[in-house]
Formats: sequence, structure tokens, C-alpha cells
Amino acid sequence: MTADSSRYSKFKKLISQEKKLDKDEEEAGEDLLKLYEELAMLQACIAVAAGHLSRICKTKNKVKERRASEFHRGIQGLKGEDKLAEELSRRKNEASEEL
Repeated sequence: MTADSSRYSKFKKLISQEKKLDKDEEEAGEDLLKLYEELAMLQACIAVAAGHLSRICKTKNKVKERRASEFHRGIQGLKGEDKLAEELSRRKNEASEEL
């Protein structure tokens, strides 16, 4: 094998390696682009899920506030009924004493 043919063989090998690296680079770039697209999709899904969770938490807090308010009103109603029952009992006792 002559020096020229040896250089030519090395040159061909380098060209072949360069073509393979170009192909690998293109594939890696495509893979990276796909990953960026998936990441963007996941970020959008996360934003939707976070918004949904936020709405659920706000609704839950409003329900808790309404429940507490209704409970308070119920207790006040019972206290009013107790006072009314006491007043009726007192008047009944007064009426019984007058007779």
C-alpha cells in the first residue's frame, strides 16, 4: 500500500465519520426538539391543573365559610327558641299563679 492510498483511505474514513456525526447530530437535535415540545405540553398541563386546584381550594373555603355561618345562625335560632320557651314557661307559671 502506498502513502497516497493510505492517505486516501484515512480521508474516506474521516468523511464517513463526519457523515455519521452529521446524522447523529441531526437526530439528537430532533430528539431535543421533541423533548422541548413535550416540556411545553407538560407545562401547559401543569398550569391547567394548578388553576383547577386553585378553583377547588377557593370553592372549598367558601363552603367552609358558609357552613360556619349557617351553623352560627342555627345556634342563634336555637338560643332564640330557648328564650321563647323560657318566656312562655314564665308566662304560663304567672298565669297559673293568678288563677
